[in-house]
Amino acid sequence: MIVRDIELSRINNVDDLVRQFYMAGGFTAKKLGEAVNIYEEMLNDEYYIFLTFPACIVATGTRGIIREMVRRKLVHAIITTCGTLDHDLARSFKPYHHGTFFAD
Repeated sequence: MIVRDIELSRINNVDDLVRQFYMAGGFTAKKLGEAVNIYEEMLNDEYYIFLTFPACIVATGTRGIIREMVRRKLVHAIITTCGTLDHDLARSFKPYHHGTFFAD
């Protein structure tokens, strides 16, 4: 199964969201609720918002959310690891496939 970016513009209900999580891979749903609460607090307090993440996030469909956050200017700065460039370039040239720990 190919890893797909999460497309926020195509989410109209919770079912759409959950299906996109499945196609994105590498996602822990509980963390979404925690992130929403933290992000709302950051917006209310008018903080300078840094987005930090490891490279592995860019290898999943979560890359689509990062892209959208940057486009919408929802973050002021990004701090990440050097592997992010490698994953982003790889995703740009060929589709990634979902991995499994059960592969031989």
